[in-house]
Amino acid sequence: MIEQARRDTARTIEQARKDAEAARGELIEKAKRDAADVIEHGRRQIERETKAAMQQIRGEAANLAVLAASRIVKVSMDEPAQRRIVEECLKEISEQPPIGH
Repeated sequence: MIEQARRDTARTIEQARKDAEAARGELIEKAKRDAADVIEHGRRQIERETKAAMQQIRGEAANLAVLAASRIVKVSMDEPAQRRIVEECLKEISEQPPIGH
């Protein structure tokens, strides 16, 4: 009877160890998935913010270019024509591959 109780106890302990190991593995896998999700979310956010910043920079560059061109050339071109020329230049620049890629 005592021997049977020992075997039962050993089986219970072994099953508890296996269950704990399985739970540990599941927790590790969930943590890995959660970390990957956080990284992907951060990457997408950085990409969105980079695009927004580039658009803002292009707009500011266009404004500065129009201002500089009007002061340097002193040609009386209306602002829509100036903006069109600058936008065409910026489009050509943006279509070129990034430096280092």
